[in-house]
Formats: sequence, structure tokens, C-alpha cells
Amino acid sequence: VVDLADLASLLRPTALASSASHRATALRALGGHGHAHSLLDAYRRADRERTGILTWGNGEIRDFVAGTFQQRGLAPPTETQMYAVYTIF
Repeated sequence: VVDLADLASLLRPTALASSASHRATALRALGGHGHAHSLLDAYRRADRERTGILTWGNGEIRDFVAGTFQQRGLAPPTETQMYAVYTIF
């Protein structure tokens, strides 16, 4: 069971570092019609081995997460934050 409160506390510094305009950008991106399509494209780019899964050890997960944030003009979480979330799943 994943406790979303734990995830929120892990990512709080990243959220606080974003300005109000970045939060508005993130909300628009999540609500947009092309969001799922752009995530799938980013996933395919990150899947270097073309296995259909992303792994931590070769950087695919880190690159996918960072890329999706950067694509929307947002600062990505740190690698430490990404790894903490990764270990929960």
C-alpha cells in the first residue's frame, strides 16, 4: 500500500521550489488533451532497450521523470527524491 502522504512529503521541496506560474503550467498540462500522448512519447524515448519497461539501473526511469517535468518547463525532482518514490513502488 502506497501512502500518498509519504509521497507528498518526499516531493514537497520540489513543489515549494516552483513558482505559482509553474504550478499553473503543471495544472494546465495535466488537464490538457495531449497529456497522455506526450507521456507515452516520453516513455518510448526513455525506453532505450525497447523492452516495454523502464529500469532504474540504466537511468531510464530518472530520464523519463526528468524529461516529463522539463518538457513542461518545470524543475524536475532531484535524483534522491525520484529514487525515494521509486523504492515505494
